[in-house]
Amino acid sequence: MLRTGAAKAVQEIQRTKPPAPHQSDDSKFGRTRSDLAPLASSFAPGRVSIIVPCYNNEDFVGEAIESALAQTWRDVEVIVVDDGSIDRSSEVISGYSDRVRCVPQRQKGASAARNNGLSVASGEFIQFLDADDVLLPHSVNRRLEVLVDSEADAVFGDLDFGDDRLESIISSSCHAEWPSADPLAYLIRNNIYTEGPLHKRARLFEIGGFDEGLPCSQEFNLHIRLFLHGARFEYLQEVVARAREHSGPSRINNAPWYLEDPDLHLRIVDFHHQLVTGVDGELLTPAVREAFAFWLWSRGVIAGRTGAFDVARMYFRRAKDFAWPLRPGGSPLFRLTHALLGPFPALWLLYQKQRALTAINPRRQGRSG
Repeated sequence: MLRTGAAKAVQEIQRTKPPAPHQSDDSKFGRTRSDLAPLASSFAPGRVSIIVPCYNNEDFVGEAIESALAQTWRDVEVIVVDDGSIDRSSEVISGYSDRVRCVPQRQKGASAARNNGLSVASGEFIQFLDADDVLLPHSVNRRLEVLVDSEADAVFGDLDFGDDRLESIISSSCHAEWPSADPLAYLIRNNIYTEGPLHKRARLFEIGGFDEGLPCSQEFNLHIRLFLHGARFEYLQEVVARAREHSGPSRINNAPWYLEDPDLHLRIVDFHHQLVTGVDGELLTPAVREAFAFWLWSRGVIAGRTGAFDVARMYFRRAKDFAWPLRPGGSPLFRLTHALLGPFPALWLLYQKQRALTAINPRRQGRSG
């Protein structure tokens, strides 16, 4: 019965037509800032500038600021960029005016906010912190030790993900497979979150900071461009920050891209594929090709587990252009089903599981199965 039901699901998926390509101006991709270094007001060796972009985060921005001010490394400046908030965020931020520099801007998005913060930062080192997340007290100090000892350009650590109160840890990121024989493939396959790295400011200036034209995956893009410009990454196997997993209109990763812009990540992968081959075609190793395939495959799974099977099919087909078979992610049961029956039956079972869990607890809707 399992095979028969899965086979019927695959037949139904194969009869659907892929969505029409989204009409958008991808010329906006690659919009970085060449003016960052000239705008920097001063330079203080040994100082760490913690940059906090904030948009409508009145409930959490104070906690983010407190965590930045509580760092055991004392030479820290905190810069909060208010991205046109219309709630009480600016009022909360102004309460720290004697200890925090506030940079207001009209709403341009998180990447532009981070770049504006970077343009006024005086620190030799840069830490980015989202307004609804927190740094652990020794976060900066521990990574700075590694940064100096290893002569790396960026040192990244792990993150814990919790509920709104950060009292219950839901999941954690772990990069135990680093160092990798192919660092570029690792950076493509394994997302290093924004709070993860402590950066040398000079390297960020070299590449023009964040790409302000990308609607998502900005930290993914930043780390790839840093690597392509010769930056060296090191890993500290410690949790350095805690991030909230919650819904809200200000969080870009909650937008249903598979409905609003189904081929968004196809274009993003093509853009980064061109970045890599434009620097050196020999960088496109089998491991890098598999990493791009995994990126596409995982987006297909995200779409398919909500029932958007036509979008999933589109992403699976594009993944096969890069590498196939590949090492799937997910639970052991999902990986086993994927290996025995293929991606569509595994995805159909995941979708049925998601529907059952949502029926039992509607608050689980949209979470990973």
